Amino acid sequence: MSKIIRDENLFWVGEDKNNPSGFIKFRPLEDNPKVLLAASTVVNPELRGQGMAKKLLDELTDYARENDYKIKAQCSYVVTKFNEDHSYDDVNVDAGKNVEGPGICEIF
Repeated sequence: MSKIIRDENLFWVGEDKNNPSGFIKFRPLEDNPKVLLAASTVVNPELRGQGMAKKLLDELTDYARENDYKIKAQCSYVVTKFNEDHSYDDVNVDAGKNVEGPGICEIF
């Protein structure tokens, strides 16, 4: 399995950043730069069943913990994981709320 790489507002895996096998995109909120918006998660079929989306999310949450950020889930995958797994509550800006995502996540 390839190493997960951080590049600006993106954690990605694969041979080429311009055509990654999987990634999670995030950005600081304009009104609160200490909150990162988890905007999109994409995992290609070749990585299906290997837990890559969770590994990408875990890279983002580790980064948030190390740098004193919170995360706002927008991607439906991150919304679902945050709602189901309370081990993320320390970085989930909406911890304790049942949040629905707009379906921007792509895992295909």
